[in-house]
Amino acid sequence: MNGIDVTSQYRLDFGRAGRLGVDFVGTYVLKNATEPVTGLGSYDCAGFYGPICGVPSPRWKQKLRATWNTPLAGLDTFVAWRRANGAASERTNVSPLIQNLPLPALAVPGARLAGVDYIDVGGSYTFFGHATVRLGINNVFDKSPPIGPQTPYGSPVFTNGNIYPQVYDALGRYAFINMIVDF
Repeated sequence: MNGIDVTSQYRLDFGRAGRLGVDFVGTYVLKNATEPVTGLGSYDCAGFYGPICGVPSPRWKQKLRATWNTPLAGLDTFVAWRRANGAASERTNVSPLIQNLPLPALAVPGARLAGVDYIDVGGSYTFFGHATVRLGINNVFDKSPPIGPQTPYGSPVFTNGNIYPQVYDALGRYAFINMIVDF
């Protein structure tokens, strides 16, 4: 898989009001070459999914996170935006190689998984210098993952209830809390 990775970090100091940190990580997939049968050639699965391409390979995925280190010693909060672009059925791929392969009915022409945006919030508090409590909510707005096409024949690709948990948030909104103690 060939792609471009983009990362950035910015830190702003607001004096007694605390510090703001912004982190960005994004990946653009240029090419995801797949060769189903050795010697017959390959085709690009970037932006596609299906029985041959497998799990969706969105061309663009990102995470933007803003962290506020509050003036209260040890208290930090964050908000994050995660994005995974959509993907099209591999049967819409213009490669003649993939168009000539016999594929199961899952590869419905025109089927497209929509892109999804998720918002996460949380915070952490460090006390006694060696204990940290973290809590937060991922997928605050309870966005459902895109649902792929159904077939009566089953699917050779890695789905779970016609969704792709490897790429999209399958759990919906969930809260977490943990405590770490360093000795």
